[in-house]
Amino acid sequence: MKIFEYISNQDALNRLIYEINEDKIIAIDTEFSRNRTYFPELCLIQLATKNKLVCIDCLCVEDINVFIDSLFRKNKVLIMHSARQDLDALYLYSKKRSFTLIDTQIGASLVGEKAQIGLKPLLDLTLKKNIDKSFTRIDWKKRPLSDDEINYAIEDVKYLIPIWNILKSKLIKLDRMSWIEEECERLKAIEPLKNELGLFLKLKGISSLNEEKKDIAYNLIKWRENKARLLNLPRQWIIGDKQISLIAKKGLNKKNDFISIENIPENILEKYGEEIKAELKNKDNRNSNNYSELFSTSKKKDFELLNKIAKERSKELNIENHIFITEKEISDLSRGLYSERIKNGWRSKEINKILQLISKLTNSSE
Repeated sequence: MKIFEYISNQDALNRLIYEINEDKIIAIDTEFSRNRTYFPELCLIQLATKNKLVCIDCLCVEDINVFIDSLFRKNKVLIMHSARQDLDALYLYSKKRSFTLIDTQIGASLVGEKAQIGLKPLLDLTLKKNIDKSFTRIDWKKRPLSDDEINYAIEDVKYLIPIWNILKSKLIKLDRMSWIEEECERLKAIEPLKNELGLFLKLKGISSLNEEKKDIAYNLIKWRENKARLLNLPRQWIIGDKQISLIAKKGLNKKNDFISIENIPENILEKYGEEIKAELKNKDNRNSNNYSELFSTSKKKDFELLNKIAKERSKELNIENHIFITEKEISDLSRGLYSERIKNGWRSKEINKILQLISKLTNSSE
C-alpha cells in the first residue's frame, strides 16, 4: 500500500512538481469550502500517480497556482470523479484547459451504471473495496486537520486510476472510448460559475408567468449573481429564489414599494431594495430568451413515438434514458430543434438512426 505525503510548504510543493513532471496520468480530487463565500476556497488537493499519493494543503503553501499550471498542461491526463465542482475550484487558480479530462462518473454511466453514481458504490462494483464515507461535514478550512480527516480525503483519490483502467477496458470493448472523450471535453468546456439560465429555469412556478415577469425574474437572477460575485457571498445570502419568484410575480405597488410582497426579509430590502427596484423599472432590460421554447412541451404526435423509440434505444445501449437524450431534448427535437448536446458526436449518429426509423414508420402508415 502506498504511503501518502502531506505537503504544507512551498519547497515540498516545488519538489513535487518536478517529481510528477513525467507522469502523464494523474488522479485528482479537491476539498474546498463554500459555506460563507460565492467562490469556492480551495483547501486541499489530493493526487495519485502510479507511484505516489499526495495531499497538498493549499492554505499553507505560498503559491498553489504554479502547481495547478503544471497539471493543466497539454500532455497530462487528469482523472477525477464527478469533476464539475473540482474544475470550478481549480479554474479560479488557472484558466488553462489543455489537459485531457477523464471523469469516472461519466465513464461508469456509459457502461451501464447509474448516471450519478458515487465513488463508494463505484469502487465496490469495480474493485470490491470499501471506503469510509462517514465524514460528510468537515470544515476543510480549520487547522490542524485530524489524521482521520486527511485519510478520508486521500481515499477519494487513491483508487481512481485502477477504477479508470477497468472502465476503460469496458468502454473499449463497447467501442465507446470516443463517447467518453466527447462527454469529458464538453464538461471541460463549461464556463465555471456561470449558469444564470440554469438557475432561472429552476425557479419554482416560473413557467406560469407571462413574458414580462419572466424577464424580471431572469434579470434579478443575473443581478444577484453579479452582486454575489462582487461581494463573494453565497447567492442565497443576497436574496433567495423564493423571494425572486415573488418579486417577479407581484412587482411593485403604485407607490413603488414592496409592501404587497410577503416573506422578504427587512435586511434584504435595506441593503438591496433600491437596486432591485432599479431592475424592475428598467424597461430596456429585455432578454433575448425565447421563453416559449424554454418551457414548452411538444404536443406533436411525433413526440410520443420519438420518446418511446429513444427509451428503447437507451435500453439497448444499456445506459439511462437522460444520459442518451432528455425529455426536453426529445420535445425540442420533435419540433425540429437540436440541442448542442445532440447536434454532433455519438448522440447525433444514434438520433439520425431513430429519425430515419420514424420516417419509415410514418411513411408506411400513410
